[in-house]
Amino acid sequence: MSLPDLAAQIVNKTINELSEDTARTIIIVGSKSVGKSNLLYSFLEKSEKPRETIVLEYSFGRKSSQKQGIEKTICHVWEYGGKLEMLKNVLDSVPVRGRFYYCVMVDLSKIKTMWHTLEICIKTISENSTDTTPELILIGGKYDAFKNYVT
Repeated sequence: MSLPDLAAQIVNKTINELSEDTARTIIIVGSKSVGKSNLLYSFLEKSEKPRETIVLEYSFGRKSSQKQGIEKTICHVWEYGGKLEMLKNVLDSVPVRGRFYYCVMVDLSKIKTMWHTLEICIKTISENSTDTTPELILIGGKYDAFKNYVT
C-alpha cells in the first residue's frame, strides 16, 4: 500500500468515526396529511409555515452537545411525502450518516387504514436496511380526532 493510499484510509476512518458520533439520520414517513411536516418543523425549530411535501425532502439541523466545547450534532432529516407503495424505490437513494432513526407517523383518525400504513412502512424498512438497522419510532398523529372515536 502506498503512502497516499494509507493516508486516505486513515482520513476516511477518522471521518467515519467522527460522523458516527456527531451525526444522526432520520427518515420520517407515514400517512398523507398526518402532520409529518409540522412535526419536523417543530423539531428543527423552524418558524415558517410548512408546505406540502412533494416526494422526498431533505432538511438538517445542528445542536450543540451538552458537553462544553464547539462539538455539534448534525441531524439529517428526510421526509417522504409520496405514495407508501413507492417508498421502497426511494429509500435506496437516502444516504445514512451516523445513528439511523426510522419514524413512522400514523393517522389515528383513520382507524381502518392504520394497520396497513404500519405494515407497508415496517416491511419496506426491513427489506431495505441491510447495512444499518434503524431504530423504529412510531408516532400517532391527529389524536384530537381519535380520542372521541366510539366503536
